[in-house]
Parts: sequence; C-alpha cells; structure tokens
Amino acid sequence: MKLRLLVLACLASLALAAPANAQKDKEKPKAPAYKSPQEAFDAARKAEAKDDFETLVGCYTPRAQGEFVFLLAGLFGDGRARLMAKDDEESKKYLKQGKAVFDALDKHGLTAKAFDKILADAGKDQDKARKAVLALIKDHRAFAAEVATAASKAGFFGGKPSGKTEKKLTDVKVDGDKATGTVVTVTTLEAKDKEKERKLESKTTMTFEKIGGGWRIDDDNKQEPKKEKDKGGKDKK
Repeated sequence: MKLRLLVLACLASLALAAPANAQKDKEKPKAPAYKSPQEAFDAARKAEAKDDFETLVGCYTPRAQGEFVFLLAGLFGDGRARLMAKDDEESKKYLKQGKAVFDALDKHGLTAKAFDKILADAGKDQDKARKAVLALIKDHRAFAAEVATAASKAGFFGGKPSGKTEKKLTDVKVDGDKATGTVVTVTTLEAKDKEKERKLESKTTMTFEKIGGGWRIDDDNKQEPKKEKDKGGKDKK
C-alpha cells in the first residue's frame, strides 16, 4: 500500500502518528533466526505440511520472497482481470470463490486498476513489471503469506498429491554467509498390487544465505532429471 506524506499536516498530528507507526512496526512479526541451513529446511518442510504460509515464507530470503510476490501477483492479478473481462456466470462463480484472495491483493495495493496500469506501463518488459509490483507492495512477506493462505483455503492450489513424498537435505556445504545443499525427494506411488509400487527420485540444488544472524532458503528451483527406482531402491536403466 502506497504511503503518502501529508506535507500540510500540523505538528501535533505528526507527533501522534509517529508513536502509532512505531507500535505497528513493533507488532510486525519477525522471521526466526535459524541456526543452520538444516534448521531452515526443516522449518520450511514442517510449515509446508501444515499449510502455515506465514512461517514458510519467513524461511526464505527477502529476494526469494520478492519472487513469490511477483508470481502470486501475476497469477491472481491476471486471473482476476480475465474473469472480470468475461462477465459470465462461471467467471462470477470463480470471482466469488476467490474473493478472499482478491481482497488480499487489494489490501496491499494491487487493485484491479493498479494491476492494469502496471501491465500497460510495462508492456512486454517483464523486468519493468516485476520492479513495479515489488515497489507497489510494501510488505512482501505479509503479501505472499496472506495471498497464499487465502488461495489455499479457496481451493486454488488443488488437493494433496497422491502417494507418499519424503524430502531430505544432503551434502550441505557452507562458505561464509552462503551455503548449498542437495534436496533428495522420493515419491512413492502405490498401486493396488503392492508389487507394482513405484518410487520416483529427484534431486534439487537448494541455496541458503545467512541474514541478520540466521539462515534462510534463497533458491530451490535448480532441479535434476527424475529417476525411477525399483522396489530395491536401485535406479532403473
């Protein structure tokens, strides 16, 4: 939400506003200081399992939070624009279903009008659009957490994936305030016949950064090709 400086406000009003703003900043939740990359990874996994998006987003660096903001802003800002343009019964149904999501966008200044203006000004320049969105939305962590929570409750993220998924952080290497690790994900796809159970394994490079004395996840999108394993855990050729 854009803040405006009231130049003509009287000195007494400014004196009253300052403590109020300070109190709001004091009440704003701070991201926990995770002592190691492993601790940050474990906290993120636990929060993800509980759909605790406030904690989950706080496990990531400000840079990564900005990427979440741009992704969610584009996804639901564009989605709302398309639904409003159609003006049919099905579109009205989805607009009603996503009301809490769109209210969260509006709360942080990304109204339908503001989104349209960003698109018009940026054209095909995605970097310009990203900068405009991140400048408009002041509290990136709160925006990402609130929009994701509302979207999850509205059913926009779909149901839980089938099968059992296990993730493990391995091969962590720390270099000053930076670290990398490999996330091994094993998904078990069960069939009616237990003998036909399948396991899919994928490896993702995850990077971490130490900020303000605590570790946070910075990037978790560098993925290697999936491998299928047999029941004995060996790679299939």
